[in-house]
Amino acid sequence: MGEKLLLERGFIFEADDEKGFRKLRDNQFPRVEQGVVLEPIANALDQQQGDDPIEVTLIQLKNGDWRLSYRDNGCGLLARNLQALHFIGESTKRERLMESIGRFGMGLTSAFHRKLAVVKVEVETHVCGQPARITYDSRNDAIPKWNMQELDCVAAGLTISFFLPKSSHKKVQHALDVLLNKTVVPIIYNGKRYCCHPGLRAHKANEIFVKECGDHEIYYSAYPEEPEDLWSKRDEIAIYVRGLPVEEGEMYRVFVTTGGDKMPQNYGGRPFMKDESCVVLSATAEPTVGRDKLVRDKVFDAIGLGVERARTQALLRLLTHSLEPGCKKGIRKYADDMALANIYTLHSVIVEHLKGKAAQGDKAFLAPLVEALLNYPLFPAFEFPERLSLRDIVTADVPQKVMFFADNADEIAPFAGCHGSPFILKESRYIFSAVWGGHEQQRIVGVLKHIIDGIGGYELLDMAQLATNSEKLEELEKRGVLKLTPTKLKMVEYGPEELDGFLDRLRSILNRPWFREALVRFRPPQRIHLRLVQVEQRGALGEMVAAILPQSTAHDLGIGLNVDSPLIRGLAKNPHGHFAFLPILCHELAHRRRTSLSDVEDLPHGSDFYLERIRLEDTVLAACTRFLLGEEISGSDDREGAEPVLVL
Repeated sequence: MGEKLLLERGFIFEADDEKGFRKLRDNQFPRVEQGVVLEPIANALDQQQGDDPIEVTLIQLKNGDWRLSYRDNGCGLLARNLQALHFIGESTKRERLMESIGRFGMGLTSAFHRKLAVVKVEVETHVCGQPARITYDSRNDAIPKWNMQELDCVAAGLTISFFLPKSSHKKVQHALDVLLNKTVVPIIYNGKRYCCHPGLRAHKANEIFVKECGDHEIYYSAYPEEPEDLWSKRDEIAIYVRGLPVEEGEMYRVFVTTGGDKMPQNYGGRPFMKDESCVVLSATAEPTVGRDKLVRDKVFDAIGLGVERARTQALLRLLTHSLEPGCKKGIRKYADDMALANIYTLHSVIVEHLKGKAAQGDKAFLAPLVEALLNYPLFPAFEFPERLSLRDIVTADVPQKVMFFADNADEIAPFAGCHGSPFILKESRYIFSAVWGGHEQQRIVGVLKHIIDGIGGYELLDMAQLATNSEKLEELEKRGVLKLTPTKLKMVEYGPEELDGFLDRLRSILNRPWFREALVRFRPPQRIHLRLVQVEQRGALGEMVAAILPQSTAHDLGIGLNVDSPLIRGLAKNPHGHFAFLPILCHELAHRRRTSLSDVEDLPHGSDFYLERIRLEDTVLAACTRFLLGEEISGSDDREGAEPVLVL
């Protein structure tokens, strides 16, 4: 074979900038080996004619180096192709923005990355109709020198070969294997045909699979049942441009990354699922650099929107399937969690929908999902066999648009029969993530409240807090939301024998100096009357243990003990029960109003009352403890104006 040197010159770069060349060369690809894998395949696919696959070979030479070659059946290089090949940013494909892969004219630069240590690069093809070989010498760190030699043989298509040392062979081999095992376009490698389409793979049981077609083909999968290995995660995405896998890994921000079970509040306005994977096929954009060019070309946003549409379809299928008879418990729980997560993250869209404003623009596709979330039974209520949906709650006829919720039945017992609300919601919690230590989420406070507050005009009240908020209770009663029934008492002259003994023991300790000393700074009454009472009419404040009784003078305090109270009966049977009654007595002593419970104005206590009670209880119990230890307090009733406290 005769060879004739046609041309020899340096690789052309703007302003002949060695430093700029090296910076571009070493920073173009996320992984250095992509410069000799993705870029040559992308260029070969652009030149390939007909349906025949391009050919790739990797063989070891006698000197131990490796030769990686790519061959297409294109027409070779024209004069303008040669110019573009050696000028940075002089691609000939720019006029075909939606058809060609390489459009920036920088791909070949990255083949000379120093970490790859490529010895040389050869291109055999027709150059301006003449068979020729272009050779690049890259043995040093400078801009490569190249020469072009005439060939006396036919050069069909274009073959580009990279001569690799042993040090970089394995890395390049691995990158090539990954690409060949995932490529959508057919490629012949060392005589074997490779092609794998994501839409043709087998699907597992219970997997939700969605194919979304538009500007991009999207193959989206979600796995409702938790994987056996809790450390595994499926929140991965693979982007194929022109059939080549160019981006892979955790889903990007716009795709709602679920790695580590991050909470959905980070993803406002986007649908949300866990344990998902996605493959996107795009015929546009630029695969050789990936994310940066996808963003620059605005293809990234279009792909993200397509993934959100696919996720929306998957969520709709999940919610529908979870309500079907015979659905597995694991899938139903997954659907519950995803419904909660999406009501939270889409709460602004849901609120607008409830106000009659349809989602506009690129969010219009969310409308069916919003409807499904509104009708999904998710919120439990006391005495309701089925859970309520968001629509059930926001369309219910509740007095003055006031809704109540509680953690347990004990919190609603005091209000039984005194409210006109059709339901009392039951607060429930769930662990969002079992992988990273758990994140407790509340259905009512953490999810529903966002919707209620957004709609406006509604109140969502916690009954546990309401029971200690006398001002709020008064307000609700005036508005007609609550109707508090007064408690009516009657005196009992003679109670059970054990109660008489209990009262005697109680009076004996309360008339001791230590008790009077403990009460002095709390301005106690001069006389305390302990009486037995029975409840004739029970109010709306739960079981009554003891109550303040009306007295003729302000110096007296009457305390009635309910003979029917299980707590009082239990204390009476215990020989030391009179000591255990002291906290109850402190509760009554802390009252600021000394009126009968038959007066409707006497309502539950606020926070100031409880602070006063704690101070009093601390003093009384401390004095009682010293008394039981034998440290009797003598008392100091000689203070000016002080009167002894007598318990009658």
